[in-house]
Amino acid sequence: MKYQLTLNNINYLVEQNGTEVKLSDGKKNFAFEILPSSSGQVVREGNFFYAKIGENHWEGTFQKETHGAKKEISDGVIRSPFPGKVTKVHITQKTRVDKDTVLLVVEAMKMEYEIVAPFDGVIEKLLVKLGDQTKKDQVLVEIKKN
Repeated sequence: MKYQLTLNNINYLVEQNGTEVKLSDGKKNFAFEILPSSSGQVVREGNFFYAKIGENHWEGTFQKETHGAKKEISDGVIRSPFPGKVTKVHITQKTRVDKDTVLLVVEAMKMEYEIVAPFDGVIEKLLVKLGDQTKKDQVLVEIKKN
């Protein structure tokens, strides 16, 4: 099923196949998974979104950019994509990690978002602990590139 969606004066093509959705604004393409929700609004906060199309309601997390340049966090400062709660911590300071290693998990609205290492490196600072509440763009981890 295909939809045209306009948000903040930007036109999007939305292609839905079951719970898999592809979203494109003509410049960037995203793929994500959707879950039913009782929300009736469209909100995107970092990689987290809430949406209503017709009588259907969803919430979810953008999982990957399907093409285009992938932004790497070159300074090693890893921030929370949205307000939430730290539900898992897999590292400590001085831990060596590989690119894409899950460092910690932040939960919001019953959705878990894995925070991963953007490159191979060493954890310089771990600024949150299990159970901490996070704010959008709050610094969670600082990692030094190998």
